[in-house]
Amino acid sequence: MFTALIEMKYHKLFFLFMLFGMNLSASSFIVGFKVPVYLTASIRFGYDSNVLKLSSEEQSRDEVNFILGSADTFDSGFTRKNLMIKYSPRIIENHKTKIVMNIAQTEYYQHSDKSFVSFSVSAEQHFDSYHWLKFRYSNLPTYYIRPYRDSDTFSDGLQSCDFSNENIRLIYSVPVYNKTSIKIRLGRTKLYYNPYFTEFDTDVTSFRTTLSIYKIKPFKFIAWAELGTGNNISYLSETTSSKFDRSYKYNQFGGEIEWSPKSIIKSVGFSIDIHQRYYLSEGEDDPLHSGRKHEDVKSMAWIKKDVTNKLGFSLSVVNRQKTTFSDYSWVQDLKSYNKFEIWLGCSYKMYFNFLY
Repeated sequence: MFTALIEMKYHKLFFLFMLFGMNLSASSFIVGFKVPVYLTASIRFGYDSNVLKLSSEEQSRDEVNFILGSADTFDSGFTRKNLMIKYSPRIIENHKTKIVMNIAQTEYYQHSDKSFVSFSVSAEQHFDSYHWLKFRYSNLPTYYIRPYRDSDTFSDGLQSCDFSNENIRLIYSVPVYNKTSIKIRLGRTKLYYNPYFTEFDTDVTSFRTTLSIYKIKPFKFIAWAELGTGNNISYLSETTSSKFDRSYKYNQFGGEIEWSPKSIIKSVGFSIDIHQRYYLSEGEDDPLHSGRKHEDVKSMAWIKKDVTNKLGFSLSVVNRQKTTFSDYSWVQDLKSYNKFEIWLGCSYKMYFNFLY
């Protein structure tokens, strides 16, 4: 009897210790979520020399006024506002977790139809030195391109063309050498157009590798290469214009160099990105896409300056040139264009402890 009572007391003590340990574990887990929330608000004031990406041939057409709509010029000033929210709870001990949300609004002064809103959310988990697993979702609900003729009607009038862009990316980064890492990215993008132009609906699948080198201070080098396929999902659907296959393959590659001197400026950088697309159509009755390919080259230079640990400024210049190759000279003239952008950006960082 006495022995049974002793055993019962031990069992109760063990049970109490278990509850106490679980409570401590739960408390530690909850405390891991009580961390600051960081906000970065930024704004850019910029200029775009060719908002609608019109070729020289299109700019000289009689119908260009209909394409421009209420605008009087091909160029426009713009403002881009962005809010980034960063939250890093301590879920796994000694390993960072990041949740980042972005919402941005871009307004064009002369071309109000081109204004748009976009947002994204990403979750990043650290496992070891330079080992990160990231998931990112972004959405551009509506992006206006310009007016086009609807091939499914007999009207010569122009219809506004816009599309939505939904993108999912899975990224894993691993170290390959001292202060050198490589990222592997799988992507899936849905480009769906408004009811007048559903013949262009496309699902894009991509694979990308990025090499980052941080060893040669104060320089940072990044190089990337990407392969992708755009599947025209509305091909051979009910509409007349869907008898043409707009599917394509592409490759994309580029590099970036950034110099971060210990001086009055934070960094100076330059990047170049080359996108080469090859349409798969070989139909003689589809001269606009048959045998067509293009090379889109985008180069960018920037300088950044931190005034305080919270306030920073940046100045960026972008040049973009798209050259189209086709058996038909009119297609080359129609689908080639160039443009440049310049913008001044300002950002301010804050944090809040309302989760404490």
